[in-house]
Amino acid sequence: MTDHDGHTWRTRSHHFTSEGLVRYQSCHCGAWRVLTGPAGGATVLARPASTSPER
Repeated sequence: MTDHDGHTWRTRSHHFTSEGLVRYQSCHCGAWRVLTGPAGGATVLARPASTSPER
């Protein structure tokens, strides 16, 4: 999925929580973001420029 900033996001990991679905996504440029929310929608929690999510 490409966003308005030109990033092409690919889901690398996902899991369900009591709050809904959490997805870790990366872009080919090295950026990462974390999406959370109900399975049908999401809110961006963080999008560090060049770090991977800690697990």
